Amino acid sequence: MKHTAILTRFFILSTVFFCLILTSCKKEEIPGPKGAPGDPGGGGNATISNSAIFTIATTHWKANADSSAWVYSISSSLVTQDIVDKGVVKAYVLRDESWWELPFTQGDLFTQFGFVVGKVNLEFVDIHGGLPLRPVTSQYRIVVLSGS
Repeated sequence: MKHTAILTRFFILSTVFFCLILTSCKKEEIPGPKGAPGDPGGGGNATISNSAIFTIATTHWKANADSSAWVYSISSSLVTQDIVDKGVVKAYVLRDESWWELPFTQGDLFTQFGFVVGKVNLEFVDIHGGLPLRPVTSQYRIVVLSGS
């Protein structure tokens, strides 16, 4: 019993000592010399090809084949083969007067998207599995960026 008490005290004291050592260490910052200004950057390598806003009503969402998620497919001529190969598609949802980029989570609910030529596919899932309630009617924005 006495041996256990000694080990317990030693453990507690060594833990306190270790914590004190870690919190008392400070790194001295020595600023280096200021460098010359760099060349101005270019305009980047992507341009917004186009964007579109869609309203998706609650009733438009359909349960997927295994009833684990709600899905909706937006047909869009903005998503060309060139965009799929070299561009970028971004999707946003309007919540409380702000555009939020997908994927978007709210609690255990998750909205994500994917795209193929001519379509943007949205999926609404509960991260714990099972089919959540249908998404509320919302506006979604698709932005297409093409390589330049």
